[in-house]
Parts: sequence; C-alpha cells; structure tokens
Amino acid sequence: MEICVLDDKKRVEVWLTNADSRNTEINDFVEKLIKDYNARKYFVVIFRSGTENLLDSTELLLQHNKTI
Repeated sequence: MEICVLDDKKRVEVWLTNADSRNTEINDFVEKLIKDYNARKYFVVIFRSGTENLLDSTELLLQHNKTI
C-alpha cells in the first residue's frame, strides 16, 4: 500500500496491490482513513491493482480507440 497526501490539492491517493485489497486489516484502515480525510474536506481516491494482464488490456484499449 502506498498513500500520497497532496495537501495543495486537498487530495489523498491510496494505491493498493491485489494482496492489500484482500487484507481485512488494510481495508479497515483505508475506511478509517477515508472518514478522517473526508472530515477535513479532502478528496480520497483509491487505486486498486487489476487482475488482468496490463499489456494485453492496453493493446485492446488502443485497438478499440483506433476504430473510433
């Protein structure tokens, strides 16, 4: 897990791995963090690692966007 607090933008970014996302202690911590920062009027963004192959998914996205 990685937490980036951007005070100048009033934003908090939380980056979670697949293992982090399955960990109940980490999820409880993240829920508390969200409540604490929301009370301070910060926008909290959670980034969760996907389960698909990044290269394959990016290639499909590029092919799709090329046809638009």
